[in-house]
Amino acid sequence: MLSQIPDTAEGITKLLRSKNTTASDVVEVVFKFSELKTNFPNKEVFVLELIQDRWNDQRVLDYKNNYQIWRLYNDMWSTINNSITVKKLFKNLKFPQLVLQSTQIIEQNKWEFLNEFYRTCTLINSEVTVAFTFEIALKCLASILGMLCDVRDEVTLTHEFRANIIDAVIKLTDLNNIKPEVSIKYSNTYCETLLLPTLKYMVRFNDTDFNSTLNDKEHPPNDNTIEKLLEYSGYYLYDSSLHTPQQLEKLIKKSGASISFADSKLLFNLSINFLSKQNFKDLEKILILLTNLHQDILPDLLIKLALKRKTLSHEFLETLFKTTVENAQKNMLYDETFWSLITHILELDIEIGIKNTNQILVLIENQYSNNHNSTFLVFEKLITCYVNAREYPNFISIWAKYVLAKDPEQNNLFFSENLFTNALSRNITALSISQLSSVLASYIHDIQVEKKNARVKGLLEILLHGLKYVSPTILPELKIVLIKVFDDNLKSNKTLWRIRFLIMEAFDDIVTEESIEEICSKDFKSLLKSADDPKYLFFNYFKIREYKEFKLTDIIEEFIKYLKKTEKNEMRDISGYIFLHWPTLISNEFSKSQVDYIIDLLINGDMEEVMSKLFEDDDFFEEPRLVSTLVAKLASEYKNDIAIRYLREIPIQCIQKNVRIQLIDSIGSKAKISQGDLELVNHLLQYPTFKTKIETDIEKLYVFTKSQSKKYDLINPIFERVWSNYLSQMKERSQKEFIDNMINMLLSNISKGHKFFEISFLICKISPTVLVDQLQSKLIEISLTQMKKSKDDELIWNLNCLFTIFKKSDYSISAALNKSVKDEIANILKTGFNKLNKELMSITFLIYSSVYDNDLQYLFAHYLKLRNLGIPTLKIIEGVNFAIKQDQTKNFNGFNLVFSDIINEFSNVPSDMSGFLLELFISLLDNIEKENVVAVNLFQKSLSDFFTSSGRFINNKEDFILVLKTFEQLLLSKPWLFSQYSIELLFPICYNAAVLFNDGYHSNDDIFIITTKVISKILLVHRVKLSNRNHLLNSFFCSYLELLSLNETFGLTEASAGPLARLISNFCEPSNISSSRSQSNKEIIDSKISMIRHSLRKDVPVLLINYIHLSINNKFKAEIRHELIPCIYSVLNLLSRQELNIVNAALDNAGKQYFRTIYQDYTKKGKWSED
Repeated sequence: MLSQIPDTAEGITKLLRSKNTTASDVVEVVFKFSELKTNFPNKEVFVLELIQDRWNDQRVLDYKNNYQIWRLYNDMWSTINNSITVKKLFKNLKFPQLVLQSTQIIEQNKWEFLNEFYRTCTLINSEVTVAFTFEIALKCLASILGMLCDVRDEVTLTHEFRANIIDAVIKLTDLNNIKPEVSIKYSNTYCETLLLPTLKYMVRFNDTDFNSTLNDKEHPPNDNTIEKLLEYSGYYLYDSSLHTPQQLEKLIKKSGASISFADSKLLFNLSINFLSKQNFKDLEKILILLTNLHQDILPDLLIKLALKRKTLSHEFLETLFKTTVENAQKNMLYDETFWSLITHILELDIEIGIKNTNQILVLIENQYSNNHNSTFLVFEKLITCYVNAREYPNFISIWAKYVLAKDPEQNNLFFSENLFTNALSRNITALSISQLSSVLASYIHDIQVEKKNARVKGLLEILLHGLKYVSPTILPELKIVLIKVFDDNLKSNKTLWRIRFLIMEAFDDIVTEESIEEICSKDFKSLLKSADDPKYLFFNYFKIREYKEFKLTDIIEEFIKYLKKTEKNEMRDISGYIFLHWPTLISNEFSKSQVDYIIDLLINGDMEEVMSKLFEDDDFFEEPRLVSTLVAKLASEYKNDIAIRYLREIPIQCIQKNVRIQLIDSIGSKAKISQGDLELVNHLLQYPTFKTKIETDIEKLYVFTKSQSKKYDLINPIFERVWSNYLSQMKERSQKEFIDNMINMLLSNISKGHKFFEISFLICKISPTVLVDQLQSKLIEISLTQMKKSKDDELIWNLNCLFTIFKKSDYSISAALNKSVKDEIANILKTGFNKLNKELMSITFLIYSSVYDNDLQYLFAHYLKLRNLGIPTLKIIEGVNFAIKQDQTKNFNGFNLVFSDIINEFSNVPSDMSGFLLELFISLLDNIEKENVVAVNLFQKSLSDFFTSSGRFINNKEDFILVLKTFEQLLLSKPWLFSQYSIELLFPICYNAAVLFNDGYHSNDDIFIITTKVISKILLVHRVKLSNRNHLLNSFFCSYLELLSLNETFGLTEASAGPLARLISNFCEPSNISSSRSQSNKEIIDSKISMIRHSLRKDVPVLLINYIHLSINNKFKAEIRHELIPCIYSVLNLLSRQELNIVNAALDNAGKQYFRTIYQDYTKKGKWSED
């Protein structure tokens, strides 16, 4: 630091030019120029010349690596307003060499340097063009990328800053325009200079998935930084004239130690994307290079290939498979890397899995105990190999031989482990109907000839478990094969109970009358003795009971005996199973003690899984005997949180009054009340008892309900329910007496403490004003008094209490009260509005709204101000709605004025206020009255202006959706608002919204679905206005189908396809013509529907042709196509032979073929028939 600075211009000049003056000294002197009394003309030019002189000297480093010198240079440049002067000065600076040297020697303060260097680039780019060579340009960009990676972690480098500085450097060096033609020389330069920094930059900032970089919320939609960087890779590393593996081999030899594991993964990902499918040989060479560099990287690289749906040559993968297995066997090392490799090899080449099936099965079986998850995953991939090759019957055959070859006495993984058998069962859907019939028939034949190996039966059982996954349309064709199992002449019929039950579970009518009679006539006890798995014998009889009524008493007794002998877990599983499958049977046939026993097993075990499934079926609650027993058992477990949870899910109608009384009192007596307890009590009090302790003593009720709430709460669900119950029964003498006593007690005690005040508030809140007028007045009086001395939470609570009373529909604020409230608001605002916390601001606005009696424009301005301060709309919009309603009681002038203002602001509103404007627009729409003719006309104008200005709301998607939801509701609740013009205008509004909010990286389902619902409401309520406007709907449907076909571009999923499909079906199947049910009217309705259908037939062929065209050219995603198929069937259902011929004639050959396929599926599955 300098001890003294000269006070003359000459002295300062001499000091700054001195070779002994350091860079820091120069900065210190220049920053004190403003304090000097002496005149220093052209000081900015002098400083720039001085810095440039030092920068041009290759030996002077401290001026180059000092970010403060760069800041000083930027400041001086910015101060000079003469473009000619700075250009003249800049000519003397050897800038490319400066940038190269400076960026390579920076060791400290890199973040500060980058900020200043970015400023320098921006200043220079705006004034001059600098000539860089290609090599220096690459090195400069590489240095900046390296510096960005090195910036200390505590500094947040925003994506925007990184993108800006990289863009500025590319522009500064003119790198995009000075690129030489591709050659080995320049490829070497790129690989040695920029490739590795690019990789490290992408890894450092998580930009490794460069295909989805633009889908990241942090990345602006118009950012293409990564694309720019990778453009050079595509040009100088992956160009078709280059030998990419050779170039990378040079890089690895020279800089292999610097290439990290993550760098290698990214490099391979780049190679997959840039190299075409025909270049898999190059990919193999690159994979070997990177694997040699990092031994354990191979599984990760194979994952990348699988995800990109690219592969390597069969020979390479086969060699890799053999080598991997041999090395594992040699070293006895079957770790995660090994299994991951095998998994991905099978994923990339199904032929390897099919060729090596037995070897893979042996590996899985031997190593399963050491690695459950990975071995099972390999088994699933092996099955997938056969499924994709359409050779699943072969796999079943290999699996069966493998299992049968093992010792029957020993446990076999693929026969007894549920994980593996379930995987086999699930995939029988991959078999054609003929294949499935053939497989099942062969096993049934083996059973018929009574093969000694019992595992044959087990193999069949595993396959039969898959019947639940088979399409119901296919099942009937299997009946002729499976019915043979019920032949009583089978020698092995005593061991077939499980097989028969599995078949009966899939079919409702497969057992013949003769078979049922035969089974019922047998001696059950002797069957039980010979049954290999008794539970399935019981299940058979329970299932047959669904076919035919017969006596089950003895069988049930045997079942209970059997249950008591089984192991605890199995006992619970069996009881849960019969509870889920035969609740009616248990209710009607089991004795009380037997029902109690079964339910005890559930309650005392792990009941969550069974209960959750049981409660999904509403039919269960139709069994009063079962439900009442279950309720009583659960009620006795009231200290158990799980029991409390399931009691809340039982319909109140199923819980008897005496149980409710006892349960509420039991919960009330608990030492610690949980939130679940409160929710259950609230549920039980849906039907009042008027006998529990908390219902007969309001103070006890208050204490009970406050156990889980805060002191200043505005809502108390249980208290409010109890009081509402009394109000609903007020005609009864005892209830009326209770209410009167309660109000009188509160009138005497309301001023004696918070408890009585809060109880009074809760009662006034939900009671008619006429009943509590005196109490309400006293409450308001005390609240106003308390506000004078209360602060923070108490003040906010008092204000909320007042607003809650004021907004009651039967309450009107007197002039005197209005003045008192305004005075209190003025008192609150004395200290200044901006000094209030946001909660107090919100409630003050609500109170202000309730007593506001001036122009609505001022109130709207206050609202916008509060929203701009960050107060949520839900906190204050209620005040706006209240003020609007109050204002309309006088006349409609104020309403129409603000409505017109809001509409006019659509085209002018600033982007940061546009969402707030839409919120006010929604409030106005909700409050339009039918008698307000001016507002109805303004509504039409609002639609037009909203449409033309919709681009201004692009950053307010959520508010835009709320507007659309409001349109949807108004179409139903206020149909008189919509003229013919308004209805037709909603179509472009909806389509425009679906396209407007497509930014390429966010989901668009929400906007697509709500716009579809708007059109759906038009069709439901205003179809008459579309009588001659089918082209509007047709155009809308075709446009929306196109959006769905480009689902990835527009951020759509199958969630969007479902509502559109239902809308198209409703369009094709008119039913909402009239609600009259008289015979004559029915004939008129049928006639109208017939006319509409006839009219539609002329228009919908275009829709079908469009769907076929999109299916062939854009190809709908499978899940989307699945959702759309029902509506296409509806279209086909509408068309006559003449229209079908028109469609066929309009299609090309591919279209005709696709149309034929659709129509065949329609005649099979979609066409209605009496059968």
